Amino acid sequence: MNPTFRRVRKLSTWRRIAMATWHAPNDPTCYGTLALDAGPALAYLERIRTQTGVKATMTHLVGRAVALAIKDTPDINGRIVGNSLLLRSTVDVSYQVALDDGRELSGAKIDRVDEKDVHEVARELGEKAARIREKRDPQFQRSKKVLDRMPQFLLRPTLRLTSYLTNDRGWNLAPLNLPADPFGSAMVTSVGMFGIDVGFAPIVPLAGTPLIVLVGETQQRAVVEAGAVVARPVVQLGVSFDHRFIDGFHAGRMARVIRAYFAAPDAHEVQRLLAP
Repeated sequence: MNPTFRRVRKLSTWRRIAMATWHAPNDPTCYGTLALDAGPALAYLERIRTQTGVKATMTHLVGRAVALAIKDTPDINGRIVGNSLLLRSTVDVSYQVALDDGRELSGAKIDRVDEKDVHEVARELGEKAARIREKRDPQFQRSKKVLDRMPQFLLRPTLRLTSYLTNDRGWNLAPLNLPADPFGSAMVTSVGMFGIDVGFAPIVPLAGTPLIVLVGETQQRAVVEAGAVVARPVVQLGVSFDHRFIDGFHAGRMARVIRAYFAAPDAHEVQRLLAP
């Protein structure tokens, strides 16, 4: 035995249980929170609804901010396959769609979110979500039917195989309605709709997405402005990221972009359709 260490002969019951329960850590996931002043964002969303009729939400806006942050930090826009880091050519965001009052979930990927305004993202996602909820989306319906009928012992190897083909190999499996890279650069979902102010999600290994952002409920919070305590609407983001190629430097740079976006979202419009 290494003389630097000394064996503990008598362990507590809890320590013995803990050692028997978990393996050595091998999960590269890191977690962080980002609290944002939601005042300018709420005003911007109200203008979108008034001028375009599109019901844009904080989740749509967060997805747009995340896409701009990824565009500003392009070396994280990828996935790891074996010993190689593969970078994507576009910034695509996958939004989670709740079905059956939240008992079921599906995903809808919006391509090139960094190149679209929030109302465009909201309109496109709304159309895709409606097709899924109304059972008019052939990709979701076929995949759900196959998975529901599949024996449990076949589910894991099947999911791993489809992930390998669509993510690692980048194949578009048209006969199965499974597109290449189905989850894109980041996943964004809302827990605020359930009254949760902050939450975290695990990185999904089969998705190949290194970044997941949970959008909490916007709440009035006490903040300090010019030395005075005032009430401001605040939204908190719960962020999970893959530490194998996203580190503190990248996280800090992305946080700066997201904060700048939330401070003046209308200044980041693509087509400048909305006037303050």
